[in-house]
Amino acid sequence: MEARSAVAATQVAALKNAIARRHRADVNRAAFALIRARAPLGSQWRALVQLLEQNGELTASLAAADLLVEQTGGSDAARFEKASVLARSGRLDEAAGLLESLDPGRPTPLQHAYLRGTVETNRGRFDTAREQLNRAVEIAPASGQAWLALAMIARRETCAELKERLRAAASVAAQAAPLDRAAYHSACGAVHDLEGDAQTAREHFGRCADIMARQLPYDRSTDVRGAQEAVRGYSTDRFARAGAAPQVPGADRPIFVTGLPRSGTTLVEQILVSHSAVAAGEELGLFPILRRDLGAASAASLDALYSRGGSARAIAGLYLHLASERLGSSGRFVDKTLSASRYLGVLAEALPAAPIIWLRRDPLDCAWSCYRTFFVAGLSWSWNPLTIAEHFKLEDQLFAQWQDLLGERMLQVEYQQLVSDPATVIPAILEHCGLEFEPAVLEPHKTSRRVTTASVAQVRQPIHQRAIGIAQPYREQLQPFLDAYQAD
Repeated sequence: MEARSAVAATQVAALKNAIARRHRADVNRAAFALIRARAPLGSQWRALVQLLEQNGELTASLAAADLLVEQTGGSDAARFEKASVLARSGRLDEAAGLLESLDPGRPTPLQHAYLRGTVETNRGRFDTAREQLNRAVEIAPASGQAWLALAMIARRETCAELKERLRAAASVAAQAAPLDRAAYHSACGAVHDLEGDAQTAREHFGRCADIMARQLPYDRSTDVRGAQEAVRGYSTDRFARAGAAPQVPGADRPIFVTGLPRSGTTLVEQILVSHSAVAAGEELGLFPILRRDLGAASAASLDALYSRGGSARAIAGLYLHLASERLGSSGRFVDKTLSASRYLGVLAEALPAAPIIWLRRDPLDCAWSCYRTFFVAGLSWSWNPLTIAEHFKLEDQLFAQWQDLLGERMLQVEYQQLVSDPATVIPAILEHCGLEFEPAVLEPHKTSRRVTTASVAQVRQPIHQRAIGIAQPYREQLQPFLDAYQAD
């Protein structure tokens, strides 16, 4: 025990030093050493669980969670922490099994019911999810997040009952914290929209947006700088040189799917994952981890890394390692991460064999869908029609610039064409990715897999055209968006 304690003291000191320097690799090395030594950290393992998860090291994070469970006597609180990590890591079946073994009254009934409900939602088991989420709102009627989770999987035939329950909780929800209050109004808007009551839905979505716009103000200058940085210094010649260089093993595994949120990216992900050669797909969110090492996404930041002894191969290796932590080490996979447009230069240079698909959707439909969606990531531009227009225009500019720089490597897919003529568009997507046609891709709703985005319910349905023109009942509310978006 003394030897283990001595190792722990040394590595904890190294860990604190690495955290202070914000050096991801050194943080990982110190944390890995603590895990190997099975350091007697007790409940302090919880901090390492979270730190390693933030660094994308899911295997090590779960190993730390196991030590947390072991060294706290198998407490329900520690096992709940592990279940939470399993859920966030996409290991939903394991998370569900562990949650079922816990006392539902601990660590708190609300946390337990809400996590079980979201896990079952992501597994596509909506009936079980409703049971748990109903329990969550019974325990805490002010939990806007639980109401919103229920609304996301609501059915038209039962939404009248849910609407009445939401109305009964209005006075309690009005006293909730801002984020829960906003989520409650988003849930009300979703249910009224499902019923076809556009006027009431519009009122609730507007209340949600007003709250969130105050909580997460949009900084246009930062958005503009990010868009400019994304393409700065890149050229077709530079990408051609990267393509001619030796590639790391597995460099042809990723398929990048991007576009604005709510533009059909999850549908394309579902289509591709329905192919036998594509093992998995998800909104991975790995780019911020890469950016921590780079400092920025411009070509100059890559050159600075190379001058310090780094390489494009090392970036590719790190990306593939982190992706494998989430999706496994075999088969091709889809990475459908938000804001990929801001990192395409880095990805195109580091992984030149990876195809890129960019979804485009009618701007008004996409704007309304973004405005009404309560994004977990908290996209600050999405809460006001004017700031939505600002962001959309920046993304349009990026699309045109990346199209010029990447040429045929980037395939443009129009959402309207995809859902109107899937028999034509889907084979073109497969060809772009180097995949042979398989009939299963035409019925992607039959593919069972985890889905963790706002499209969790939609992708379980056959491909349809019902979302075309979805913004028309709200056109008056969106007129400021149209005026700003169409202005020079």
